[in-house]
Amino acid sequence: MFPIDQIRGFTAPSAGDKEKKIDLVIQRTAQPRRILTTVKWSIRADREEQFASDFAAYWKMERAGEIFDYVLVTNEFDPARLVAACERPAQNSHLFRHVVHLNPAGLKAAYGAAPKKSAAKAIEHIASGRLISLADWLKRLALKSKP
Repeated sequence: MFPIDQIRGFTAPSAGDKEKKIDLVIQRTAQPRRILTTVKWSIRADREEQFASDFAAYWKMERAGEIFDYVLVTNEFDPARLVAACERPAQNSHLFRHVVHLNPAGLKAAYGAAPKKSAAKAIEHIASGRLISLADWLKRLALKSKP
């Protein structure tokens, strides 16, 4: 875990504010965009609210005027929580640049051939590329790092 003020372009929290830490940071010298990643095996209700408040704090502490991506990596199987993560707004976009699941094929198998309600919506997010596999996300990162 990395304190936010050790990441290029971010300042320390204001006096009296709780220290913010990032689970995984990806920053390259050749590219100004930083990727702040929260890694949660599961998404409890309190974490859903924490995601938005953490993002707001990161936004407030960003002082370099550089865009950053916020990414969720999870192994959550509850379709309603995955759909909420995929659809949650922030500023004028989605809260998470990517919602990354360890095994979307496992989600499809768990939800069955004829998923209903939020399971069907989660499958739609997989099909659209909004909910992607860890392998696909890592491939995207590797492609971005090539000269």
